[in-house]
Amino acid sequence: MLTKTLKWPLLSFLTVALVIIVTKIFFPDLKNYFQPSVLGIVWLAFGIWIGYRTIKNGGDFRRAYAAGSFFGVLPALLYILDFGILLGNDLSAGILGAVFSLSMVIIGSSIGSGFILSEN
Repeated sequence: MLTKTLKWPLLSFLTVALVIIVTKIFFPDLKNYFQPSVLGIVWLAFGIWIGYRTIKNGGDFRRAYAAGSFFGVLPALLYILDFGILLGNDLSAGILGAVFSLSMVIIGSSIGSGFILSEN
């Protein structure tokens, strides 16, 4: 069930991460726009998608949180590696972005799973 739930969000995340990194390589002035507060809505949407699909694939509320937490590690790593280390920022900025992105995915999975559970 977890594989079925996370397959397309993971592929989509890789595309989004690649677009972010390539955009910042070719347009370095845009790095100020790719901040946690701006990308938080993207991670929230991914979380909603994961929570929704977890329930649709036969999971429950706890599995939706687990899937959201598992997926939330990926944007967190993106913040630590890309925004923290590769851009030359201090590691604390990357860690704060990582915690924020993880929490946005978990909040989104709660919203998505709660939405579909309230229909039943």
